[in-house]
Amino acid sequence: MNEKQVQKAGDNSQQLQASTIIVNNGIEEKRAREIFMEMFDIARKDLTDEAYSIATQRVTEFENELIPKMGKIEGAMNEVTFDAKDCKEICDFLNDWDDE
Repeated sequence: MNEKQVQKAGDNSQQLQASTIIVNNGIEEKRAREIFMEMFDIARKDLTDEAYSIATQRVTEFENELIPKMGKIEGAMNEVTFDAKDCKEICDFLNDWDDE
């Protein structure tokens, strides 16, 4: 490796000489994955917060439209109570209905 190297170039030339060249261009896959996960965690939180806000707004709008209409139907606004057995039956019914 101690060989004599000679370069010749003309005016306004730029010369480079090396026995070993290592080019690091960009980042490794591991670092790219780390960056992705960091950005994904931030985006997921932001999107979750946004989805919750939109869902809450839509439920409120639905309630604001539904409650006055229910008030016009006789007996629709009566208080309804459920015990644990009723809730289980309702859940079973909804699960069976969802499977259809």
